[in-house]
Amino acid sequence: MGEILEATCENCSYQKQFRLGIGMMYGSLDDLSSESNPLTILDLIHSEKMQAEVVQLITTQNGTIDSRKDAGYALFVCERCKTIHSRFFFRLRHNKGVYVPSYCCPECERHLKQIDPETVKQEKRRFTCPKCSQKKAVIVAETTSLWD
Repeated sequence: MGEILEATCENCSYQKQFRLGIGMMYGSLDDLSSESNPLTILDLIHSEKMQAEVVQLITTQNGTIDSRKDAGYALFVCERCKTIHSRFFFRLRHNKGVYVPSYCCPECERHLKQIDPETVKQEKRRFTCPKCSQKKAVIVAETTSLWD
């Protein structure tokens, strides 16, 4: 079961929810057949380039994803903009190693870095608020509910 993390700016009325983890609806993500699996990894990847890489690794390099251990929505931060994002993260193990997705910030195109949501909740980390643009605004994050 996944959790919903809510971020709130202490400077303005900004609030945003981020899905984290993985829900029960996710079956075997490395089974590309939509006939046997209602949701495949390709449904969760929006980049066509990444989709092609994943298909190639699954079909030619015996790629597998343990959906309970190696996949789920994760929290990412842009070190330059100090903005937070939720992206689908997975580890695809294959004959030659492990493939993990790489994401870019939608504002500045820099690489997003995965961060631990527990650290964000405990430290009251400073992020740039997308509403008031305060670079020193504290985004208070807490788990508000669970999702499936």
